[in-house]
Amino acid sequence: LSTTLNTKIYGVFPLNIGSFEAIRHTITPSVSISYAPDITKDRGSFNKIFSNIEKFEFDDIYEDILLDPFYGSVVRPTSNKENLIYTFKLQNLLQTKYNDGIKIHKNDFMNLTSKTTYNAFAEELNWSPIQSNLRSGVPGASNVDISFTHDIYKLDKGRRIDEYQKVIYGIPLPAITKLSVRTTLSLFGKRLIGFENDSVKHRIPVISNENLWSANLGLTYNKQKKY
Repeated sequence: LSTTLNTKIYGVFPLNIGSFEAIRHTITPSVSISYAPDITKDRGSFNKIFSNIEKFEFDDIYEDILLDPFYGSVVRPTSNKENLIYTFKLQNLLQTKYNDGIKIHKNDFMNLTSKTTYNAFAEELNWSPIQSNLRSGVPGASNVDISFTHDIYKLDKGRRIDEYQKVIYGIPLPAITKLSVRTTLSLFGKRLIGFENDSVKHRIPVISNENLWSANLGLTYNKQKKY
């Protein structure tokens, strides 16, 4: 069983700088709740689906093992562990609106998304690491993609342990444990066809629409906390 709640909050900020006209900020928070019952618990006649399986040879060897009638089928295996998971997600999207004199363009300038989950029935480490992704760039020119992970739990030889890294006024604070940065830069040049005179006999260069050359440069950086 699962359900999702979300909403959108908009804000538009006028921006009269060059050809830029406005910036729109969209905040999208969402909460998902997923529940999976332990269907192997004794609930009277409901558990008869596990006892109505044909007896196979050597069944006496596995008499303490629960046989799942859905195992190996297109149906998901029967849940044998109760889970109640909350998923929290927050997206911040910045979009620019600019006019190049011919038409109005709208582009995604920055997109920041963060996500974490909370397992209410877990015995320890109830919170998952906070996964965040930041994307920004100029269409056709450059792009930056930053992925980073925060965690409220300590690491011991690369493994998470059930101890908070830092607590202030009873609130555990996350610390960054992983960082990945990827950036690309696109360069190009157009062919000079010639020159022509304008109305006052100024010589104006004539540039072709096709690229004479192009190059793509990329850079990747990774950093991970191990202890």
